[in-house]
Amino acid sequence: MIPYSELKKTAETRGSRTAFITDENVSVTFEALLARVEKLAGALEGAGIGKGDVVAVLLPNGIEFVELFLATGALGAVFQPLDIRFQGEELQYSLTHTGVKCLAVHGTGVEGAKLGLPDVHLRLLVAGETEGWIPYEWFLEAGRPPTAVARVDEDRDDAVYLFTSGTTGSLKCVPMTWRQLNHFPNDMASRLGANQDDRGITLI
Repeated sequence: MIPYSELKKTAETRGSRTAFITDENVSVTFEALLARVEKLAGALEGAGIGKGDVVAVLLPNGIEFVELFLATGALGAVFQPLDIRFQGEELQYSLTHTGVKCLAVHGTGVEGAKLGLPDVHLRLLVAGETEGWIPYEWFLEAGRPPTAVARVDEDRDDAVYLFTSGTTGSLKCVPMTWRQLNHFPNDMASRLGANQDDRGITLI
C-alpha cells in the first residue's frame, strides 16, 4: 500500500469529506489534505529529497506528522518517526544509524534535539522560529506538486523505519516495507469492524 496513492484516490471520490479534526477543532477534508501534501512533497523534492532518502520526525501527534508521512511516501522516501522523548545519544544514534537527510522537529523540543543532532541536510521546524531551521509552513507553501509519484517495489523497498527498545533496553531499528503497511488497516477492518465512515482519536 502506498498511503499517498490511497489519499489521492479518496480525495477524488470523497474529497469534501472530513479526513482529520485537529486538536484546535479544525476540520481538514481529504481534498485539502491532498493539496497540502502535494505542496510538501514538491518542496521536499525541490530540496533534494528522493527515493530511498530518510525523513525523520520528532513531533507530537498532529496534522504535520500526517502530512510528512504522506509526502515522504509520494517520493518513495523512507519515513522515520521518533519518540518525542529522544534526545542526546538516543537521538544521535537513531539519526546517524539510518543516515537521515531531513528532520522535522516541533518548536517545543528543538533545544533538546540540538543536543544529539548530527549534520542533517534539511531541518524543518513546526511552530516557532530558531536559527538554522526552516519554518514548516513557509517551506510547505513554497512547494508545488512533485513532478511524478515515485515507483516502488512494495515487497522490497523500505517505507518506514521504527525504533524500539527491546528487553535489553538498547535501541533497535525495525524496517517496514510498503506491503507491510497493509497489516494495521486490514486488522482494524477485520477485527474491529472499522469502515470508512468510522472516526478514531489519538491521544498524546
